[in-house]
Amino acid sequence: MGAMPEMRCGFTNPQHGWRSVARVNEFEIVTRIERPREVVFAAITAAENIPAWTPGLEEVLVAGRPLGPGTEMTFIGRFLGRRYESVSECVALEPGVRFATASRSGPFHLEVEQTLRSEGEVTVLTSHYQGDSRAFFKLAEPIVLHLARRLFESANANLKALIEADAL
Repeated sequence: MGAMPEMRCGFTNPQHGWRSVARVNEFEIVTRIERPREVVFAAITAAENIPAWTPGLEEVLVAGRPLGPGTEMTFIGRFLGRRYESVSECVALEPGVRFATASRSGPFHLEVEQTLRSEGEVTVLTSHYQGDSRAFFKLAEPIVLHLARRLFESANANLKALIEADAL
């Protein structure tokens, strides 16, 4: 029996400046933000501001400063009506270029890599998400994935709006 074909779906929303491509437990969102890379990078790495643009996220606690590889971040929020705490580790930090985290505990195993590149006056933020559900959330994983993708699309649209309004 041959290898299963990669399952991918994709859609765009030029009005909001993002594109989404997905595999079963993996998806990517591309957001075009009309601000310099340094401004966008500062916004995505300022832990205290992440709840402002991420639906359902109440607080992000950072163990140690400055933020860099090995730094632990605790994300506290609600998803599908359930409160969660997820400890993640910063696994990559290249100022103005790349920020990546990987969860170490919590109801989801989630790896997030955000890369930035400039196109003239626009910053292209590519957010790559890969994860698996655990515990209660594992029972409804296809639904969880769909809702997570929608949540992160909303988060990226919120991030874009807040940065372009100079609100972060």
